[in-house]
Amino acid sequence: MSSFQAQVAKLARAAETVSTADEHDLHALSIPLSEAAQSLPPHIIAATDPVKLNKQATIFRCPAWAGLPSRSFHLHCVRGGALFPALGLQRFPYYLFGKSPACDYVLEHPSISSVHAALIFNKEHACFVLLDLGSTNGVRLGGKRVEPRKPIPITLGAAIQFGYSMRTYELRAGAPPVKRPREGSDEGPAAQWNRSGSASAESGRRGADGASRSIAGADSATGPVSAPRTADALGTSAPASVPPEPGRQVASESTASAATGAASVSDAHGACIATAGRAGEAAASTVLPTTADAAGASLTATVSASGEAEHTPIHLFQLVIKHKDVDNPISRGHNKGELITRSCADALDMARDILADHQRRVPLVPELGFSPWTAEEFVAAVGEYCEVSSKKKRGDLGMVEKGTFADEIDEAAFRLRRGEVSAPVETRLGVHLLYRCD
Repeated sequence: MSSFQAQVAKLARAAETVSTADEHDLHALSIPLSEAAQSLPPHIIAATDPVKLNKQATIFRCPAWAGLPSRSFHLHCVRGGALFPALGLQRFPYYLFGKSPACDYVLEHPSISSVHAALIFNKEHACFVLLDLGSTNGVRLGGKRVEPRKPIPITLGAAIQFGYSMRTYELRAGAPPVKRPREGSDEGPAAQWNRSGSASAESGRRGADGASRSIAGADSATGPVSAPRTADALGTSAPASVPPEPGRQVASESTASAATGAASVSDAHGACIATAGRAGEAAASTVLPTTADAAGASLTATVSASGEAEHTPIHLFQLVIKHKDVDNPISRGHNKGELITRSCADALDMARDILADHQRRVPLVPELGFSPWTAEEFVAAVGEYCEVSSKKKRGDLGMVEKGTFADEIDEAAFRLRRGEVSAPVETRLGVHLLYRCD
């Protein structure tokens, strides 16, 4: 055998060795299916990733009529005109939506159930089928809630909403757009106004007011429920950014907000209460009668004698929801260590829906003007949603004096009455809900 032939034979043997090693590695890397996954129809097993099958076989059994679509589809996602990343539907016969990490698409909205819904492609009829998997707050198709656990065929252009989330998912043909929108630009005009406003030199004093305005703007855009706006109006009013001039009718802003569907905070005698103050000064409490007397006298203001009550320590709890733009976007709560990717607008939505959910369960007390919370109820919400280290103490900040925290926190906290939870307050840490329990 010539040296050339010997070299060729050597290369052939080397190629065979490499091929055998590759086959061995492929067998070593193959993922064994769980017993539940092995019981699925063979064509579902063949068309689905084994990791997905093992995670989901115990929580959802894909029907035999499912199959891979012959072309690409995606869910086009918008909220109030703002564009969000599309969700691809071309890889598997079915997709799960919910809060659980086992789902294909994890939805963070507080009204979403652990395993909320499924989209399944019907191979025979070449259409997707929507299935509410017994969720608490339901699935809406074209604005109407679908019957739980009943498969509903959907067509291109169908609009889907999960729970009370304001995001709408429209079924479209084709692969998802390659260029994904930036979440930083997904917020509505009100939220963008708040962000630019909070970046100004005077943002510390106006942070809570900006948060309340951004919430109202986001809620008015679209959405299946209007309860969150009512919760904001009844739970607490936003701090005034500029002190009222003497003799001026400072209740006008509250009156304007009342026209949107909820009365301003009022005491048992029908007086509107507005709080004003500058940083470093005790805010004055101005009380305006809501009705004129028989002689048609104009509204008059009487200022409280002193601000001593505002300097009395209060027992304060907090719940903080982070977003991707905070100083440290890493969760220290229930999902400890995870990178936070939600937008500021999403964090505001979550806080607002926590308030709305409580108001749906606890009736408004007319004498108070809000739905009172118990310490147990607020601590339970902290355990589920809080993403800062205060969760270890169940959100308990202890007895707090005015000036301990940032101005935004002070303004909101020292206006609360016992049993009241504030409207969402924005700081560099995230979106806060404050609860006074002393």
